[in-house]
Amino acid sequence: MRAHLRRHSLTGFAIGHEGRASIDDDVTLEPSYAEVLLRRWEHAGLGSFGAMVGSPQALRPQRRVARLMRRALMLHYYDFGGEATHLRRSGKLALVPNPRQDVTIPAVGAGGALFRTDLVRRHAFDERFPGYAPGEDLEMSHRLSREAPILQTPAVRFLHAWDPRERDSASRSGLRGRCETYFRLRQVGRSPLDRVAFAVSVAAETILAGLDSLRERDSAHLRGYVGGAREAVRERRRDDRRAEANAEGSAGSDARGKRLPSVDAPRRSRFRRLRR
Repeated sequence: MRAHLRRHSLTGFAIGHEGRASIDDDVTLEPSYAEVLLRRWEHAGLGSFGAMVGSPQALRPQRRVARLMRRALMLHYYDFGGEATHLRRSGKLALVPNPRQDVTIPAVGAGGALFRTDLVRRHAFDERFPGYAPGEDLEMSHRLSREAPILQTPAVRFLHAWDPRERDSASRSGLRGRCETYFRLRQVGRSPLDRVAFAVSVAAETILAGLDSLRERDSAHLRGYVGGAREAVRERRRDDRRAEANAEGSAGSDARGKRLPSVDAPRRSRFRRLRR
């Protein structure tokens, strides 16, 4: 698995398909966590799901005003009235942390989930960034969910410990700009609305990084995010150009292969006329 998942405990489990449980070192599971998920997996059919996860026991604080602003600015936010977590046009998530019943979701963090190993291998982590790379688990699981759905259940809980200081590091702003922005660009659609939503989210995160810089009187937050996001957009454009060039090269090869008979056809017809 991905290099940064070496901080996780990867435990095998047998459900007919080989599987792995990915557990963050700061996540605590209920004693029956894996048993309950596996029972649901076996009941639904071993090939029915690509991953399963419980629901968080505690959440990071997000006040109502902040939640409304994050919703308007196309960022991650808690959607307590929703039925299930869904992907926003910006590539961020509207998170329903504790759904009322079992639901399928488009992506999941790797901190407390059970994955089918065959799908993780087929939809491997993108390893272009060394070390901690925010957004990589959501991007990987989103690709995986297109082949087999991800189940979230409120029947079991996990506790993800957090510290209010953990997001204060200026390096995190740079990683969010560089890594998460790139991974979101791989998921965002190409319609005008999708592009506007993505641009709004980047502008909002630029403002938040600027506020962090003002609060700490250190421009590293703003410089890190803006520089990282700029490089992420450039890299995604390079990837798109390479993909287009490869597609054009393949199309040209096919076209040349199809034209060869038409070049030789008149020669064959003249040869037949000479023999007659």
